[in-house]
Amino acid sequence: MTLFQTIIIAIVEGLTEFLPVSSTAHMSITTWILGIPDHFTLAFDMSLQLGAILAVVVLFWRDLLKPQVLKLLIVTTIPTGTIGLIASKWIGDWIVNITLIAISLITGGIILILVEHLTEYKNKHNTVRSAFWLGVFQGIAAIPGVSRSGAMIVGGKLLGIEKTELFKYTFLASVPTMTLASGYSVLKNWEEVVHTGQYSSILIGMLVSFIVAIIVIRFFLDFIRRHDFRIFGYYRIIVGAIILIVLYV
Repeated sequence: MTLFQTIIIAIVEGLTEFLPVSSTAHMSITTWILGIPDHFTLAFDMSLQLGAILAVVVLFWRDLLKPQVLKLLIVTTIPTGTIGLIASKWIGDWIVNITLIAISLITGGIILILVEHLTEYKNKHNTVRSAFWLGVFQGIAAIPGVSRSGAMIVGGKLLGIEKTELFKYTFLASVPTMTLASGYSVLKNWEEVVHTGQYSSILIGMLVSFIVAIIVIRFFLDFIRRHDFRIFGYYRIIVGAIILIVLYV
């Protein structure tokens, strides 16, 4: 993997990790476009996610130390981790299936638009019960193209959680979930990383992902105060449709 390819993929990860468009899908699409072989990319992609997660820790470390928040995060992580472990045997194949990713992007886009159009944000606070169901929705994002943040936004809105609180919680919930998932993937695929000797790619990629993610999170927090998420739904549908046209027309 060249330095140019490393930086491009890291930028894509930083840009998409916290937007409801699926970072996994976008990194898979990017590696497909760049012609990078499937081997090594899973561990590399997950290491980039660690860089993005570090951005959340830096920006929200005070919230992450609050006992009530920690309790909710534990409750959310349990169903997410359970679903992730069950689905892990298929994720390796799904993550490189561009057709499945395109279909997931389109389906998720339609659902996001419908939920934004048909429901309204209420003023309920995130409770232990809702934290559990948010973990279930987050677990569904094990399917490439679904989007972790997108699934939580849809689930949180259906549960009636207050808008700002919900969006902030999607960031916080990424820390334990993605740290465990990324760490597990990197350790599991460490022999491939050692074989390729691309340590510099991992370190540079994590740094670029971290910087871009900080910029995106700050933008995202300002954006959600003034807009809804239908634009991301339309974006998902357009990208998914273009991929299917390229593949089959």
